[in-house]
Amino acid sequence: MKLIRWVAILALGFLGISSVVGAVPMIFDPEGMPWQMPQSLLDHSPFDSYLIPGIILLIANGVLSLASLIAVVRKDPDYEWWVVLQGVVLAVWLGL
Repeated sequence: MKLIRWVAILALGFLGISSVVGAVPMIFDPEGMPWQMPQSLLDHSPFDSYLIPGIILLIANGVLSLASLIAVVRKDPDYEWWVVLQGVVLAVWLGL
């Protein structure tokens, strides 16, 4: 179980940090210029800018991953459920 816990810590840390790093520019410049993402990527989506996807990315993958990471590091009771919840959220995010 110790190895699985460390894998979870590393994965949640990477996901949380990279999600925040990716989401903040999307929120502050929703036209996609910081990452040079063309607006045409949004043509077949319900979004007109990167603002809402950035907010969803920040909350669903950034904040939730970091909250799960804190629970795992502190060994909160039932921290496993936080990891499962983040896994489900990530699977839904990737599936959309």
